Amino acid sequence: MVVHHEPSVCQSLTELLNAEGYLVTSATNCPRALALAVETRPDLILLDCVMPHLDGLAVLRSLRQGGHEGSVIVFAANETLAAAREAMSLGAYDYIIEPINVDLLKQIVREGLENGVPGSRDLACVF
Repeated sequence: MVVHHEPSVCQSLTELLNAEGYLVTSATNCPRALALAVETRPDLILLDCVMPHLDGLAVLRSLRQGGHEGSVIVFAANETLAAAREAMSLGAYDYIIEPINVDLLKQIVREGLENGVPGSRDLACVF
């Protein structure tokens, strides 16, 4: 699942990750992303820290409180060290500063799936 308030970003990331062999769905808002995460229990979530109406850290907190055990990779363009620390304290697998290097993203996704919940190669990306 790719979730980003910009549909073009959802589409680009979905295409990139589908090409890597992942099953990816998408949503363009946080409430829908949270509902899909509960419904589909994805193995990995990419989560943007800055989103309208509900920030990524609140989403991460909600996911963890809801029992989501999959890997969560948080990233943002202009976030502070405090945001990175908070993300990691909430159980994020990694924190990446944008702009994202595509090869690095692919590597971290692979590692997050290998070190996270075993099973399918379903991928949720929350931006």
